Amino acid sequence: AIAGVLNDGTVKIHVAADPADETLNRELIAFLAEVLGVPKTRVEIVAGESGRDKLVSILDMDVETAHQRIVAHMV
Repeated sequence: AIAGVLNDGTVKIHVAADPADETLNRELIAFLAEVLGVPKTRVEIVAGESGRDKLVSILDMDVETAHQRIVAHMV
């Protein structure tokens, strides 16, 4: 679940699984794709695949649009 948006724009998401679990990474990509309304192929974990902190890229979407969709999902 989306826990919030930090002051620097970072989105904090809580998950209950081992961060190195490949299934978790696939589920995170599917979740973000659904929230953002994009195909899963447009969401990529670019850093931190095996760690708690992950850097995710959304292809063909600007930061403001992604932020608006995430915030809308939270309300």
